[in-house]
Amino acid sequence: MTNFDIIHITILEHFSQYLKNLKNHINFKVFINALLFLYFELFFKKNTEITNGILTFNTKKEEMMEILQFKNVEYKDGDKRILHDVNVEISKGDFVSISGDSGGGKTTFMRLCSHLISPSDGNILFYGKDILEFDPVFLRREIAYCFQEPFLFGDKVEENLIFPFLVRNEIFDEARVFHFFETFHIQEDFLKRDVKNLSGGEKQRIALVRSLLFNPQILLLDEVTSALDSNNAKIVEEAVEVFHKEGLTVLWITHDEEQGKRISNKRIFINRGTIEIMEVGN
Repeated sequence: MTNFDIIHITILEHFSQYLKNLKNHINFKVFINALLFLYFELFFKKNTEITNGILTFNTKKEEMMEILQFKNVEYKDGDKRILHDVNVEISKGDFVSISGDSGGGKTTFMRLCSHLISPSDGNILFYGKDILEFDPVFLRREIAYCFQEPFLFGDKVEENLIFPFLVRNEIFDEARVFHFFETFHIQEDFLKRDVKNLSGGEKQRIALVRSLLFNPQILLLDEVTSALDSNNAKIVEEAVEVFHKEGLTVLWITHDEEQGKRISNKRIFINRGTIEIMEVGN
């Protein structure tokens, strides 16, 4: 029996029990809310309740679970220890700036966050559940990663923005794309432009739109503005802040100390494979 089968059996068992407890009848609204309740309880461990058939969330900050936790994490590449004794808690809605000397382990930390690599020791939890227990495809959709050098494939910008819809078996929504274009100051005619004719700043903004189209839980940014001119960097920073205000959790590697202080409510300094400083701001 696969993990996929076990998940479906668990859902059926829980939902069957829930239906037995419903009084008299179930209408469509109650049915949908019951499904949502099971989804968030099983996969995200949210504090959910159903009262009179309506799904509600406990939004008290002190009772919300951390979205990402590192517990005594170590990572080795062969015999070389890259990270060790890493203990971090990231709350949903945090904006975390990450800095440190080159080669100190910042990018390795981000790759662990996105499960591109697995820890050699310790545990990484996503909504309280070990990240190793999740389907990697699911994690790629919930934790988006943008690199310093943006990668766009194909010949046209459009191909890059159709792709997220294709992998989800959804019809391409041009209006949705244009909504994101507006936030990142991208003209609509960019959709038909050749990738090879874009500037570095334009490529980075298109890559960010591609990552954000389906509302990931976490956005990882690895020095995404370090190679951009001041105008493009400002556009990216302001656009990311728009999504952060809507609830997106952001982890951003930056060597710009002023940028780190300006954008974040938490600041992490990683050096020689461990977290030396963690500051909590406003």
